[in-house]
Amino acid sequence: AAAAAPAVRPPPLLLAEPGTLAVAFRRLLDSFVSLRPNERFVEYNRLFLPVFYGLLRSMLDCPEGDACVRVLVGHRNWEWALRYVVVEQPDYVQLLHSTEQHEPSSLARALRGLLRACASASADWRIRTLSTALASNRLVGNRANVLPLLSLCMTGEEEVATACERGAPAQLCGCLEAYGSALYAEARWETLHPILALLAKCASWLRQSAAEDGPAEARRQAALAEWDVAATRQPVLHVLFLLLRPSLGLPPQAGRPGPVPPPALQAACFDVAGLLAAVDDYCSQAIAQALLQNRARLAPAG
Repeated sequence: AAAAAPAVRPPPLLLAEPGTLAVAFRRLLDSFVSLRPNERFVEYNRLFLPVFYGLLRSMLDCPEGDACVRVLVGHRNWEWALRYVVVEQPDYVQLLHSTEQHEPSSLARALRGLLRACASASADWRIRTLSTALASNRLVGNRANVLPLLSLCMTGEEEVATACERGAPAQLCGCLEAYGSALYAEARWETLHPILALLAKCASWLRQSAAEDGPAEARRQAALAEWDVAATRQPVLHVLFLLLRPSLGLPPQAGRPGPVPPPALQAACFDVAGLLAAVDDYCSQAIAQALLQNRARLAPAG
């Protein structure tokens, strides 16, 4: 009998026909991830998700990685994962690296890489992701994931406008109300800075003069009307004054000097304070009163 022909091994994925990598990438994304709330599924996902998303992230570095990104930005399972794995719960990953962590988890590193690729590739993806992140109203409860998403997506004027229309100013102020004083006391600038930087972006858009652009001005007025400034103005002003004490020459609380925020954080605080003063009489009067009470400290000698 004739000897059987030796089996032909399939070519490595990277040496396959053009387009093969994107097809394989799509098939991986088509996989279904179950998030049932029982310990068996939770433990399985904690083992499986870092490997799964790590593989997807590695494929972006291949010669046809751009084609994979195009698949990723429009895939519904990826949008589903962002909502339920990242935005809705903090159980699987913490995207925001804090000083308490020695290094980010492998899942956080993989997801950050995938998210950065999507944010760089598609304005439409940034808009859709902003809507997902803000519609959940989970910023206060899950700031370690929602804040990085907002920072990645709020890059252009249209994205900032969309965020303001979706309630970003109110949610960011709510985050300051809930955690601002404690974050200041612990000098957690890595968390405070993105909150204030995003609020400063909102302030810049909301304060723009658009006398010759009726639709843009109508968008700003509608966004301001949806924002209940009075709901959080007192705690937010308290946090702003804490952060601006070094710049304003205000005396330290309880006679003890507090931590000094970095200059970029203080600059963002001035932008936010300016917005609050412009849109709310109470904030305007409180800021003016604080400055007048400390005029002697602020005035130059002589």
